[in-house]
Amino acid sequence: MSFGGKVELTGETEYRRALSEINQALREQKSELQSVSSAYDKDDNSAKAVKDRTKELNQYIDVQKEKLKLLQDRYKEVSKEEGDNSQELSKLRTEMNNTKTSINQASNEIKKMSDNSHGLKDALGK
Repeated sequence: MSFGGKVELTGETEYRRALSEINQALREQKSELQSVSSAYDKDDNSAKAVKDRTKELNQYIDVQKEKLKLLQDRYKEVSKEEGDNSQELSKLRTEMNNTKTSINQASNEIKKMSDNSHGLKDALGK
């Protein structure tokens, strides 16, 4: 799943609508990721399990990156309009940091799964 839209901001109303759509896409993607993860044992490093989890995590990362871009664009707009010390900028910085954290966590999960599956292949002599 991908949000797939190009977001052009022309004001706060459009920003909030776009952010709402992205957040809904993230909720759906997170639900799909949980569904895939629940289909496998936590320690299942089979090729199919890793492939399915990686696919869902990559899609989650893509939507998070779209959200980050939206937040960055809004940050630039608000910075021009209100200056660098506004309360909205502070909230945007926090949300951008939280979004970056989510991207990093998902990326680390992919790396961990990849490392574990390679380690399992090495242990089995494949």
